[in-house]
Amino acid sequence: MAAPSLTDIKTLVNAVIDASLVSQDAPFVPDVDDITGLVIKIGKQFMLSSNFESDLPELEGDRLEFGSTIEEYYVKLAAIAAFKPSAGTLHEDVDVNNVPTDIWESDIGKPHRPDFATVVYSYELAKYQAAQTVDYHKIEHAMIGQNEFSKLIADITKSLYDTIAIYKYMIKKQLLGRAIDLIGAEGTGNAQRVKIAAPADTATGEAFVKSVKSYVNKFTKIHDTYNLLKVPVKSQLEDLVLYILEGYEEVIDVGVLAGAFNVGKVSIPVTVKTVEDFGTLVVNTSAYAILADTRGIKVHTLHETASQEDVGRSEYITYFLNYQPVCHISKAVNMVCFVPA
Repeated sequence: MAAPSLTDIKTLVNAVIDASLVSQDAPFVPDVDDITGLVIKIGKQFMLSSNFESDLPELEGDRLEFGSTIEEYYVKLAAIAAFKPSAGTLHEDVDVNNVPTDIWESDIGKPHRPDFATVVYSYELAKYQAAQTVDYHKIEHAMIGQNEFSKLIADITKSLYDTIAIYKYMIKKQLLGRAIDLIGAEGTGNAQRVKIAAPADTATGEAFVKSVKSYVNKFTKIHDTYNLLKVPVKSQLEDLVLYILEGYEEVIDVGVLAGAFNVGKVSIPVTVKTVEDFGTLVVNTSAYAILADTRGIKVHTLHETASQEDVGRSEYITYFLNYQPVCHISKAVNMVCFVPA
C-alpha cells in the first residue's frame, strides 16, 4: 500500500469527521452495541462557563449595613478677606443724633459659618432575585456519576451568581449612561459636553486622543468647570477612567496606540475601558465615550443574600439570590462626555 499524501489524509479526515455526528442538538438518538445489544452509554458530561465577576470593579461601591439612602453634602470654600490686625472695625465720624461719632464694631463672637451646596440624595432601587429549582431524584437519573451530578448542581448554583453578576454589570453601564445624561444637552457654557468626531481613521483617532489628554490634564489641575456643582475640584490620575464604546478603539491604529494608548492606558496615563453600550441614553443619545472620576459613580449594595426553600411535599428545593442596589452619581467630581461633531 502506497504511503498517503497530505491530500489523501485531508480527504480521509473530511470523511471521518461526519458533520451529522458532531454537536447535534437534542433530542439524543441512542445507539446499541452490535455484539451485546446494550445501549451505548454517554461517556462524558460537561458544561463550559464564563467568569462575569470582574467587569467594571472600579464602579463597585460599599455594602450598606445600616440605612439605605445615600446623602451627599459639599462644604464650599471658606470666605477670604483682608487680614485685620485688630478684632473689629473702627467706623469714624458716624452720624449719631447729628453728632459725628467714632463707633467700634467688634468681630469677637461673630460667626463665619460654612456655605453648603444643596444636599443630594439617592434612594434604594427595586430588589430582584434569581431563582433555580432542583428536583429530588430526577436529575440524578440523567447523570453518569457522582462527580458529574455534583458538578451539575454547582453549575446550577453558579448560574444564580452569573445572572446577578451580569445584572450588576448592566446596572453599572446604565449608571454611566445616567451620568452622561446628567451632563445635559448642548448649550451655552456646557463645557462637560465635548463635540468631536468619533475615531474613524488615523486623523480622527489622533484628534480624539489629543482631546482626551487635554481633559485629563485639566482634571488633574484645579477647575470649577467640569463638575455639576461648578465648584473647584481636582482629580487624581488613578481615579480617572475613559469609557468608550466597543469598535471605536479598533480604528485607532498602531501609530496612535504607540503615541497615546499603551496597554489600555493613554500615555498620561489614564485607564481605558470598552463597553458594549451605555444602557439607554435619553439626553446625549449619540455619546460614544465618557471620561470620569470614578470616585463619584458607584453602585452600592443594599442587599445581596442567598436563601433556599425546601418543599418536601413536592420533592424539590429552590435556591434564590436576592440583590438590591443603591446607585449614586456625585455632582462634585470631574466628568465629560464625548459626542460626534
